[in-house]
Amino acid sequence: MTDRLCLALYVSESRIGADARREEVERIAWTSAARNMDLCVTGALLFTGTHFAQAIEGDAAAIDALLERIKADGRHDRIKLLVEKPVRFRRFHGWSMAYPGATPFLSSVILRLHGYETIRSDADRLLAIMEAVIADGATGTARRTL
Repeated sequence: MTDRLCLALYVSESRIGADARREEVERIAWTSAARNMDLCVTGALLFTGTHFAQAIEGDAAAIDALLERIKADGRHDRIKLLVEKPVRFRRFHGWSMAYPGATPFLSSVILRLHGYETIRSDADRLLAIMEAVIADGATGTARRTL
């Protein structure tokens, strides 16, 4: 996948120790936001306390490189790529990385997607939930693009 707008959505299990979770996940969000701005990538990150869900969108080559970086990141375990597809528009336009803070109320949704065979409508549902959470304020750590 190169030279076209692409969306990737994955879920993963966190390997971050309980004592450092809040600070480390906020650091991930800020670091990702800065890196994504340089790559013209937009997206959103959810964290339940035990699992991540992240959507990233941008040039397909940049998305592929970011996915490889995430796969090599020791803070993630059992990464499950739910969607990687070309898209015509950005769902998270204006956000280099939106992070609304911890979202433990989404644990059951993300656990289900992480643990079972996922059908496309489940992934679409998670993307819609992510959009709604971000649109509802994204009151945690986040960075808007210029």
